[in-house]
Amino acid sequence: MNVNPLSDVDTESETDDVMNTGSRAAYKKLKKRLDEVEESEKRLMDFVTMLDDKTRHLAKLRKRITEIEHSEKKIMDFVMMLDDRTSHLVQDDDHATAAKVNSVNSLEQEEDDTEYYPDDSYSFLALHGPIESPRLFWYAIVVFLFQMSLQTAVVMSIVFPRWSSNEIIDGSSGVFAGDVEAIVKIVQILSIIVHVIFPDYSMDDLITAVNLFPDTNKKCQEDVNLNLLVLSSVLRFLQGLFANIATFYLVFTSLTAKEVILNFAAMNLISVVDNAGFAAVIKGYFGEEIRNEALILRKKRLPDCIVDRKQRSRRTLIVILSTFILMTVAGIVFVFVPQSYGRFLTKTFRLQIGGNEQYNGCYIAEEVWRFGTDRPIYNHLYGEKSVSTHHQVRFAYCKIDRIWYLFEAEHADACRAMAENNVIAHSS
Repeated sequence: MNVNPLSDVDTESETDDVMNTGSRAAYKKLKKRLDEVEESEKRLMDFVTMLDDKTRHLAKLRKRITEIEHSEKKIMDFVMMLDDRTSHLVQDDDHATAAKVNSVNSLEQEEDDTEYYPDDSYSFLALHGPIESPRLFWYAIVVFLFQMSLQTAVVMSIVFPRWSSNEIIDGSSGVFAGDVEAIVKIVQILSIIVHVIFPDYSMDDLITAVNLFPDTNKKCQEDVNLNLLVLSSVLRFLQGLFANIATFYLVFTSLTAKEVILNFAAMNLISVVDNAGFAAVIKGYFGEEIRNEALILRKKRLPDCIVDRKQRSRRTLIVILSTFILMTVAGIVFVFVPQSYGRFLTKTFRLQIGGNEQYNGCYIAEEVWRFGTDRPIYNHLYGEKSVSTHHQVRFAYCKIDRIWYLFEAEHADACRAMAENNVIAHSS
């Protein structure tokens, strides 16, 4: 490749001619150009060498790609063979469960607007009867019975105080307190609003039961048991209804704002049992067989006879508004108003004091309107007055000292009577 165009020229004679003609500068320029040509030729050769290396590397890559494509074809053929074998294995009852799990894995990859059964134990009731799937059916029934038992125990312990060790409620009513502070009343109303507008588990069960109740005017698929759908919705509705009743009692029998919040947490713990039961099945705590059924149910589409989405929004709104109105009106009419009029207070009681017989006797509560700000004031039943002072004998509570005082005064302020030394006796 290295060809010198000046190789056949007599260099010495040429140099002498140039020197003689005074063209030294031209010679230097020609020499410089020759060096540049040689350098360019060297670079060109390096570039050609690099191209040769790249060409060989590309050839190797093409060969490798061909090998990969060949291997991929073999893998695809192997996968197709496995699919064929799997389709034959599905026909075998011993391998039916494995096929269901494979179908679940494929369904989990689908993302669309299709609605599925809820992840709770009541969905077992909707799809599995006591004969064809007794384990799943009775498992769901046991979860329901646990929920109802806990909620029943809560309500009965409130409605029947003798069944409870709670004896701090003062008044003629064995259910609701004689009165509570105004801040507690406000928290009670706010808790009901939050409970309904932002549905927790108990409220969600009520809404779901109404929305998933089958429409008898629509035709269900042949593999759907309409009776099981109705049973699932009815039991879910009963559990949600009873949970809301228990919530009502727990809220309006609470004596402090802290109790209201804690009672809400307790009811949510009971209402979430059906969801926790479903989660336990998914984790395989009760065997692989029902776990696989739960995985299938998780992606089981709702049947056509379930109420459509347009009606669901309306039904949900009706349930929320109805529950809010019922709970709020019941709380005001049956709790707040009677408390404000002192209907739950002990109207009359007898006081016996040793050494002060003139103050012994019956005392009756004053009929005054209150809103959780004042404790009841009891006056002597017969209105006897001290011979020396002509003051009314009263029995009242001082919030500052947190003590009940028996005193004589023309006013009804127990704390003021204590400051004036008009107290006859006091509670411990």
